[in-house]
Amino acid sequence: MLYRFEPHEFNNIRGIIAEWLVRFYINHVTIPKLKENFDFVFMDVPRKDSIPLHHIEKRLLNEKLNGTCTPKVSKEDPLYIYFENVRVHVPRGMLNKFLWRGVFPTPDLYEKTIKLLVLLDVTPDGIIYKLKRTGTDLSSFDFKKAFSRWDPKMFEGLIMRRSFPIVSGEIEVIEVKANKSYFTYDELMNYGEIIRNGYTIRYFKVNIISLDKNEFEIYEKVISSLDELRKRPKIS
Repeated sequence: MLYRFEPHEFNNIRGIIAEWLVRFYINHVTIPKLKENFDFVFMDVPRKDSIPLHHIEKRLLNEKLNGTCTPKVSKEDPLYIYFENVRVHVPRGMLNKFLWRGVFPTPDLYEKTIKLLVLLDVTPDGIIYKLKRTGTDLSSFDFKKAFSRWDPKMFEGLIMRRSFPIVSGEIEVIEVKANKSYFTYDELMNYGEIIRNGYTIRYFKVNIISLDKNEFEIYEKVISSLDELRKRPKIS
């Protein structure tokens, strides 16, 4: 039986192909190039249902960053577990992203990582962390001492090293578009806010030449200013 996808269905498939293609491209091309100037580079691909955060989650994380008090919630309140998950587990989850790569973030890098979560109102196709050693290491003894009150389950499976290099660095948001598609209005507004806060957008454009022949073109551009974002990037 002859069957065809609806146009919008086929566009979705193109987008999925483009996203997976760019992931391979980043691991085999982009990251090796970035490692010429950075000590550690890794990509994180958030789950589609994890970003953007709920507005309450954003408020609580923002209050944590600013050092203000979060609302006191009774343990009998059904929202207690929800609040605790945001206040405790989300920041720990962010720290684990670094620990699993064998590094420990500076306070500034850690805050920038959480702040990006607060700023994101759209779901990016990934996040790249470009890290440099600060010249200081955190010993495993000091690590265990500093986090002795944390739930041990948070670090299950973590290979405990003699020390963790303390790193600072930069964070980029990945956005992938296929063929003629471009940023939506919501993406332009949100990415503009993200750029104003010191982050950059690594934009990938994928032209699908032939699915049968497995032929594609990938263009890559780093967008770091609002002017670059407002006009379609001229990529060569």
